[in-house]
Amino acid sequence: MSFQNPNMFWWLFALSIPIIVHLFNFRKHKVMLFSNIELLKNLQEQTNRINRLKHLIVLMLRMLAILALVLAFARPYLPSDNNISVENENLVSVYLDNSMSMQLRGAEMTLLDEAKRKAITLTKSFGMNSRYVLLTNDFLPNHQRPLSPNEFVQEVEKVQSGAPPIKIGDVLKRNKTIPRLENFSDRMLFAFSDFQKSSANLKEVPADSSLNLFLIPSKASDQNNIYIDSCWFESPILQTGSSSEIVVRIVNGGSDKAIGIPVRLDINGQQKAVTNVDIQPESSVESRLQFNTPLAGFHEASLLIQDFPIVFDDELFFSFEIRSKVNVLEIYEKQENQWLKLFFEGDDLVIYQTQQRQRLDYQSLSTFDLIFIAELEDIPSGLQQELSQFVDRGGSLVLIPGQNNSSAYNSLSANYGITFFDSDTALTRVSILEENHPLFQNVFVKIPENADFPTVFKHYPILIEGRSLTKSLIKLLNGDPFLVLNESGIGKTYAFSTPFNTEWTDFQQNSLFVPVLYRMLLMSTRSNTLYYSMGKTVTIVSPFLRQEESNLNKIRSLSTDFEMIPEHRDNNNRQDLIIHNVVPTAGHYGLFAADSLVQILTWNQDRSESVMSFYSKGELKEDIDVRKFKSVDVVEMTVSEMKDALNQIVAGQQWFKYFIWMVLILLLTEILILRFWK
Repeated sequence: MSFQNPNMFWWLFALSIPIIVHLFNFRKHKVMLFSNIELLKNLQEQTNRINRLKHLIVLMLRMLAILALVLAFARPYLPSDNNISVENENLVSVYLDNSMSMQLRGAEMTLLDEAKRKAITLTKSFGMNSRYVLLTNDFLPNHQRPLSPNEFVQEVEKVQSGAPPIKIGDVLKRNKTIPRLENFSDRMLFAFSDFQKSSANLKEVPADSSLNLFLIPSKASDQNNIYIDSCWFESPILQTGSSSEIVVRIVNGGSDKAIGIPVRLDINGQQKAVTNVDIQPESSVESRLQFNTPLAGFHEASLLIQDFPIVFDDELFFSFEIRSKVNVLEIYEKQENQWLKLFFEGDDLVIYQTQQRQRLDYQSLSTFDLIFIAELEDIPSGLQQELSQFVDRGGSLVLIPGQNNSSAYNSLSANYGITFFDSDTALTRVSILEENHPLFQNVFVKIPENADFPTVFKHYPILIEGRSLTKSLIKLLNGDPFLVLNESGIGKTYAFSTPFNTEWTDFQQNSLFVPVLYRMLLMSTRSNTLYYSMGKTVTIVSPFLRQEESNLNKIRSLSTDFEMIPEHRDNNNRQDLIIHNVVPTAGHYGLFAADSLVQILTWNQDRSESVMSFYSKGELKEDIDVRKFKSVDVVEMTVSEMKDALNQIVAGQQWFKYFIWMVLILLLTEILILRFWK
């Protein structure tokens, strides 16, 4: 047994007080006249013996009471296995999990409020020489230094929920850098968290042999949750005035069936569609909502459900853009392709331009969405480089070989796993379409067996490299590709096996020609990502080509005053914008060039937090490797129990209360003896 206040033993001299009182208890005797005391002699001897015994017992009780009182003030305790001295200069790190799941209610309040109260109570278990480090999911710079107890309490009070989830291993890595600032007797980390399995990742925590690790799990009173997991458009092509469909995946993570859950679609603040879904326990459903596509421009949207008490994942934000015009360029050798010109000219959706190869303005290529390379005799290296940059930035390129020299395309097409061989003059026709590919999605109700597909009089066999991501979208009877597509990056590269010439094929006169080119046109618009998840680094292709133009970019919240300048990085043929984990809340943000809106970006809370699966106390002890640390302890406690539990964790088992009770019992025993022992 050890004592926190050993100086209190000086008060043991008080044991002499009852002895002095006992020895010098001079009582005046009153004389009483009695005729004959012979009969009382035996009675007097017996009474004196009983009184001496009574006085000795009272003396012993008083001395024991004083001894127990002194021991109580000396704060006796049995040292814990952690062997921590609370009076030394210790570094106490406290991790408060302030992710969205900590908004759940515990027994008395939210889990985060419980954790904050426990963290504040922790300061009462250490001496004034100890210093504290606060760690949260935000990893704020002002939490990188040791704090005094008062400073620590102030910082804890400021912690708010809403941060993205992080792995406990990242917390330990950050904490490991703190001791380099100062020297401390002991280092310890108290982790207050709900320890979700999706983010804890206990088996991969880094080793820290000088750290005493304490895991203090919080448990929510209600863990049933229904949430919106994700959404996507049924078709990647959105046209103004047409009917579109969005698919939303909703998950029921609880043990009860969910009936009649309302699902609502809002676009630009207006309700556009609503439906109801039933979901079986621990399962999911995909619901489809149809809406009329709005006018061209950027659009802010959200999907909403109603589920209590867990509401942080009941809304999923997303954004999309509908283009008013698509810029199309044809690069030709000697004369324009009449079929392309006939198809695109006069279309209100298309701004169609043609340029001869030798007079081509290379700098203007980045302004187009779709470029046709129409029967060129040669593709110079400079043009190849510009076209590669065009595809890398998200453009769509269509290769239409010439009648005399298909090999001129190979130096460019080889970058996409496509190689043209010498022409094959065997008569054949189109036989197979990849109907499930987005290029043909919703184009045909059903393709009849005797469909009038194009005839091919001669063609260039195309070899697709095995390791490339090139796919054959249209095949001939002999199995050779007629149209292939490569989507290895964010751009697209198409290649036909024939020129658009009646001596080679009647494809340009066939009913298949219009839907194929029109779908290429619609798919050429650079579709933005519907939304991103918070807590992750996001890379966005800059709409600007030069670094000095990209530096004008800012990301600004469309609902708050938050604003930031993203990192700019030169990535081979394009400028990338790097957005690190700095977005404060879910919602819509604008990418601005000066004061002009260039793009809407949307962030949502990471849906991994919506999975209500947590480590139990036993699983925490089993999964974490205790050999990596000086000591590891897992403690469950309520708010009312936290003071005693934390004291026991830090200073061991406290015995002063037992001595207080001993004092009371001894005093009560003395009173009873004096009152009833006559």
